[in-house]
Amino acid sequence: MVSTQPILQNSRLSRAEAVAREIEAARFRTEADIRALRSTLATMAAHLDQPRAYTRYNTAFHRRVAKLSPNAPLRSMYVTLLDFFENDLAIENLPAAVHPENVDVHRQLVDAIEKGEAPELEWAIRRHDGHRLNPGMFEPGAEADAAASQG
Repeated sequence: MVSTQPILQNSRLSRAEAVAREIEAARFRTEADIRALRSTLATMAAHLDQPRAYTRYNTAFHRRVAKLSPNAPLRSMYVTLLDFFENDLAIENLPAAVHPENVDVHRQLVDAIEKGEAPELEWAIRRHDGHRLNPGMFEPGAEADAAASQG
């Protein structure tokens, strides 16, 4: 069994910070941002069998979302956490593949960001958080399933 605990420790944000980040992304995103996020998603989907590459693209995805925020302290803190997460990749023993549901969770997040501050955004944030904390990148989990059933 491969441990993903160091990855989880460095990727945790408080619920309030995560919600603020996605809400700001929904408020300030442009069509070019949505196209860039969708392009990154396509690249993520193409690398499910290469977890290290997939995780780098996943980090790039979240870095792009963070950069949508005009809130410099929030953006800086989140990008710094992403840097720690990315640095752990060099030493972490990752599983052989990423669960395909991870791309779907991120696609739903982009769809919700594109719609703006709609009910779908809160649902997508809950689903992403449940998936992220599970560790859903490598296997789906109860939190992801519970968040999905609430939507």
